[in-house]
Amino acid sequence: MNSRMVRVTVRVGMAEHVLMARPGKKLLDVLRENALPIQSVCGGTGSCGKCTVRFTDGIPQITGADRKKLSQQLLEEGNRLSCMVLLQKDCTIELNSLQEEEIQVPEIAATGMMREQPSEARYAIGIDIGTTTLAAALIRTDQMQDAEDELSGPGISRIRGRILAAETGTNHQRRYGSDVISRIQAAQNGAAEELQESITKDLAQLIGRLLQKTKIAARKIERIAIAGNTTMLHLLRGYSCAGLGTYPYRAVTLAAEEHKAPELFPELTAEWKNCSVTIFPGISAFVGADVLSGIYALDLMKKPAGAGFLFLDLGTNGEMAAGNGRGISVTSTAAGPVFEGGGISCGMGSIPGAICHVTITGGRCEYRTIGDQPPVGVCGTGVMETAAALHRAGITDDTGLMKSPYFENGYVLAQEGRNPIIFTQQDVRQVQLGKAAVRAGTEILLQESGLNPEQIAHVYIAGGFGYRIDFAAIRELGILPYALLAKTEAVGNTSLYGTLKYLVRCAQCGEASVQELMQLCSAAHETALAQQDAFDEQYYAHMNFESEAAHEL
Repeated sequence: MNSRMVRVTVRVGMAEHVLMARPGKKLLDVLRENALPIQSVCGGTGSCGKCTVRFTDGIPQITGADRKKLSQQLLEEGNRLSCMVLLQKDCTIELNSLQEEEIQVPEIAATGMMREQPSEARYAIGIDIGTTTLAAALIRTDQMQDAEDELSGPGISRIRGRILAAETGTNHQRRYGSDVISRIQAAQNGAAEELQESITKDLAQLIGRLLQKTKIAARKIERIAIAGNTTMLHLLRGYSCAGLGTYPYRAVTLAAEEHKAPELFPELTAEWKNCSVTIFPGISAFVGADVLSGIYALDLMKKPAGAGFLFLDLGTNGEMAAGNGRGISVTSTAAGPVFEGGGISCGMGSIPGAICHVTITGGRCEYRTIGDQPPVGVCGTGVMETAAALHRAGITDDTGLMKSPYFENGYVLAQEGRNPIIFTQQDVRQVQLGKAAVRAGTEILLQESGLNPEQIAHVYIAGGFGYRIDFAAIRELGILPYALLAKTEAVGNTSLYGTLKYLVRCAQCGEASVQELMQLCSAAHETALAQQDAFDEQYYAHMNFESEAAHEL
């Protein structure tokens, strides 16, 4: 048996790293274990093409997955998918130092007054763990602001007014896959400890940056509250994700939990020993604490009877809630990563240079990028606006079919350097699959709630996608019933705002605030779309785009 280790020399910009690996080990795994900048949106199945590296020595054979994802020129230059490379001989590779994308998250305004904080002031930190992005905010909890705070808890506008500092960042678990299924699979395949370490380290860094900004000592932080989807919270606590990945999709626990900060975050020092951490409860395996937190933040259960609402968080796992003041129904639909730029040939997260807005006028494409940087790819909002613009310009028909020559070659959005940014026929199909899942889920949820679009007074779109998208620009896609577009409001990170509201209420009411969350869980009725005979019918019915004539009906 050959026990000789394989030497892997990795060049990242001007830096060089020498790694040793067992023969037969997957290159992607070696790069992940050494925290080198690599991403794999698909979780290492060879279907996304994002983990490409360039071999300058010891070039391995070309695999079938390489041929599907990489051009002949790239293959000849030594490019390979790292998830397909089983190391057998010494090699040298080059990594793009920006390959692990740092996602740009919509900024969270810190409008609280930082000056003249009294020595007896009390503080807390709210955290939202997103599959792609993380957000945290520090607030002061000991001072009532008005009668609304005292009686029913502050609304979102008043919560924003309490924020002394906010920080956002990338969830670096992304290197194990862009969606929860990929993370579950990675955890089951032996990476659970690395995934837990990744998230605790990311959150500890966010917390550290908040304290640096505010100059507040760690001992003055009395409580932390955390919300996120069920998978993210399982990975944070080191729970098995086995039940989340297979039918009947059961969590280890959905209950609220209380911990001391050092128990969850080994990176935090003894100064944190008296800081309590509340982990929000979830509703189900796929309708998690982030949705509950959004419902709580918006006081959806306290809406007047008859005032219908729809709440959507459009991500990889499209989660939604609907009700009318007398009850609330929730569900989730497998929209796929397309709303976050995943599964798209030139798709990427919301990083500087990602195309985020697109119009096509007279056959000419005009676009804007995040940060007004040179274009490097297309993020979720850009994907949706591109699909809508192509339909509006007649380049795709109502069925999503691209006319020639775009069917074969794709539509060029931008030409930067040697590799153009192209939107392909397959990309259009991915948009159709994602939007059909959301629309079908919405239709079924409204039916289960006994509501029709005319009875909906407000549509709340949570998260970064809703923050950036121009809903008028994508009406052709039919993501929502046309009658709802004028009622749509982007409400930002309601998962984070819910944790902050809880922290204020907790300072006022103590344990009674936890009971408020548990009552919401009990009141929410989950609709399982997989068990709805009408879902498939609705899904296929909404696969096509909508014509202008349909909007006039």
